[in-house]
Amino acid sequence: MHNILLLFDVPNWANHAACKALKASLERAMPGRFNVRMVRNGARSAADFDWADLLFSHAFYDHRHTGHERSVSQVSGGNYLLRRQDPDNFPNAVANLQKWKHIVAKNRALMNVLGPDDHPSIRLLYHPFDHEVFTPDGPAMDRDPDVFRVGFAGHTSSTSKGVRIMEEAVGRIDGADLVITTYQKGTSGQIPHDLMPQWYRSLDCYVCLPARDVVPGDTDRRVLGEMEGGPRPPVEAMLCGVPLITSVGGQIGEMVTDGVTQAVVIERDADHLEQAILMLMRDTDMRQHFIKNGRMSIIKRWCLDVGQAWAEFFDEVLES
Repeated sequence: MHNILLLFDVPNWANHAACKALKASLERAMPGRFNVRMVRNGARSAADFDWADLLFSHAFYDHRHTGHERSVSQVSGGNYLLRRQDPDNFPNAVANLQKWKHIVAKNRALMNVLGPDDHPSIRLLYHPFDHEVFTPDGPAMDRDPDVFRVGFAGHTSSTSKGVRIMEEAVGRIDGADLVITTYQKGTSGQIPHDLMPQWYRSLDCYVCLPARDVVPGDTDRRVLGEMEGGPRPPVEAMLCGVPLITSVGGQIGEMVTDGVTQAVVIERDADHLEQAILMLMRDTDMRQHFIKNGRMSIIKRWCLDVGQAWAEFFDEVLES
């Protein structure tokens, strides 16, 4: 059995959730093959490094986290691309990234703009999701049954999330309410991650409006900074039986390319979002259609198959 150490930075935040799903996926894909331990980066010790046969760090670029002969780090979004474009303030961005033995990109758009100048060993591996934790079965948080609840979980200050578009669209609709939360971050915040399934189940639909993907040749700092990696919450919502309305970008753009059976795929503006919400409000059969097909479309490819791919990748690194 090989020891794998998963490092995350803040308890209950998105990368902590990603590490929990990765741990479950590894144990499910290859039972008895890996002994997986999760450690908050600030609490790691030399004994943790000595114990680990493989070190995985979720979205860290600082070379001080390396020094392990089998180390894997993930480039998750626009942060590294911004640093790469700003050598005056981040002169060692590329050099620090290359001190990791292996780099993983979490969506195809990001993979397409990374190259050998960034790192000689880059692998495309999508985030796994835990369909046994995020399920339609179970309690939901209290809600007003007469209000159509439109949900979003994430940063409200970032323009890449499209929150202002959501507020404008939902504000036009009588009987609809936009409900926004975040994972509980550290000791402050709103909802601990283990209660997120109950929050998702209280929604009538979930909205995700990621910014457009970065493409090779992009140099605009605003575009680079808005580069989406995942995001996680819309997929967790789908697994909990919540219909999804989304624009295309990041990993979610590769997961719901079919606007007929998986989710309502729209242009990223308030008019299209308003019409999509009204459609789900008025058509119960359509809402049930997306509830059923959304979860089914995610489980095999994005839970089981992706978990297997991570297990095989770690196995390959360990045997190299």
